Amino acid sequence: MPYANDFGFFLNQKRFLSSMLQPFPPGDSSRPAPCLIYSVHLWSIRLSHDPIVWSFEDFYMRKATSEAATSLSSSHPNRVLHTIQAEVLLSTYFFATGRFLQGKYHVANAVAIALSTGLHKIRSPAEGSLLDNSAMPIPRDSTEEGERILAAWAVFNLDKAWAAALDSNPNFVHLGQPTTTTIDTPWPMEMQEFEQVFK
Repeated sequence: MPYANDFGFFLNQKRFLSSMLQPFPPGDSSRPAPCLIYSVHLWSIRLSHDPIVWSFEDFYMRKATSEAATSLSSSHPNRVLHTIQAEVLLSTYFFATGRFLQGKYHVANAVAIALSTGLHKIRSPAEGSLLDNSAMPIPRDSTEEGERILAAWAVFNLDKAWAAALDSNPNFVHLGQPTTTTIDTPWPMEMQEFEQVFK
């Protein structure tokens, strides 16, 4: 967790750790979605200094990518946001390991999910027409809304940064596009500021 922000981790860390440490198997609704669990484990292995732990890297990479591919069809209550978070972590993992094609694939997935669920239109006057409310119900509190705002900007920034680094076209194209792809989500605050709103 000390390095989480460096890899695009946008979820509330306290809530994430609380759910991650529940004594239930992956897939239980009280824990993070399996794709996120395996993606976090993958990064933990990558950052480990223990050669024995490194031997599990390929297994967790395969599990994380496999789970991410089917996560949106699950019944997990946080499947959308957790899938986006997993895609962001997977893309940074593949970029860090020099597998740029795979990294670009996961960035494209994150962008597609963010756009299709309207994360780029939070608090926008056009918000109601874009959100898939069955996938993304109204946030329960300011922390949940903060996670969504941070997710939108994390995906946008990751997409633009890697497009520039790899001298390729970004997935999120907004110039000359219809207003439906224009970002109308507020600029993010720090997570601690979102936590304080209703205290």
